[in-house]
Amino acid sequence: EGEVIQGAKIGRTIGFPTANINYPSGIVSVPYGVYAVFAELPNGDKHRAIMNWGMKPTVNNTNEPVAESHILDFSDNLYGKRINVELIDKIRKEIKFSNLDELKTQINKDIEECLRL
Repeated sequence: EGEVIQGAKIGRTIGFPTANINYPSGIVSVPYGVYAVFAELPNGDKHRAIMNWGMKPTVNNTNEPVAESHILDFSDNLYGKRINVELIDKIRKEIKFSNLDELKTQINKDIEECLRL
């Protein structure tokens, strides 16, 4: 659970806006990677989502790991609001792609896998 914070907004430029939160300290540590998750919004609604947890190696713009979730079928502004992210299953390890087009292609595959779980 955490407050949605501003990111670099790269996800939205490739069609996958994310809700970024700092991974809370003091809970179970999980390996960096992409996960199928449920994102519970402030109003209690739960949506399927994919979450990247890690250092975002393709864009290389963070010094600390970030949990960034692309919430499926959702487009409202969540900045400053608290969301709860429930991990369902790991989809893959975090990978550095050569460019944003390769990343975009993989995110589409990750979403397909998320919806199968």
